[in-house]
Amino acid sequence: MKRSFVVPISLSVVLLACVLPGVHGQMFRGDNGRTLQIEIVQDPPCPLTLAVQHVDLRPDPDAETILLRLHNGSNKAIRAYVMVSGGNRHPNMHTAIFPAKPFGADAILMRSVWPNSQEHYYFFFDYILYDDGSSCGRNAHARSGQIAKYLETRTEAMMLFEAIAAAYPQGGEIVSAVRNGGGGGFLSFDNPGPPDPGSEVRASKRAYQGIVTQLRQLKEHSTEAQEIAGKIEIEIGKRFQDDVSPREKEN
Repeated sequence: MKRSFVVPISLSVVLLACVLPGVHGQMFRGDNGRTLQIEIVQDPPCPLTLAVQHVDLRPDPDAETILLRLHNGSNKAIRAYVMVSGGNRHPNMHTAIFPAKPFGADAILMRSVWPNSQEHYYFFFDYILYDDGSSCGRNAHARSGQIAKYLETRTEAMMLFEAIAAAYPQGGEIVSAVRNGGGGGFLSFDNPGPPDPGSEVRASKRAYQGIVTQLRQLKEHSTEAQEIAGKIEIEIGKRFQDDVSPREKEN
């Protein structure tokens, strides 16, 4: 398959932290004639900004990618953010949370998005939660409660994890590795709009599952970490057995 090279044909969409609310657009064209317009909306202005790092418009729609560059231009770490992406047919909500290590001040993250053959895409931040408890954004999609529930349950899950780990000679080192390791992952990836009534329950469940994932990935004391992860999974089954969504039951 011939690789598609993309050439930006407008000004850079790098957004500064203190600009007025507005839309910054950029058009990309692949060597197969495929075009994609990308707009980044900064309204209201927040010091978390977006830029298009790279676009790959290959002939196969499943291989197309948009690589976004996120820059925390504030002097405060970010605990969570909600980014909306949309266009012609496939709007999505990206709720990312950093339970162990926050997204630091002046730090940069790269995020990939798949355009799914759309001709137009836009991005904006709806809500940003800083590590000191302050926030920025309209929160029009009402995900602040979902994030708060995740963080609250993460504290409870860590207490359970520490109690289980205390029975192991290497428990203290394992707890430190989980507490200090990892950046974060998606809390949810779903349709824009207010979350459904079960979203906070699923957020709570993910708070426990996030610790299990970290334990499964530990290299040091891996045998003990796997055992602890298994015990936490048993507790997850007990605590959330009646709170599984119909889709989760089908899967």
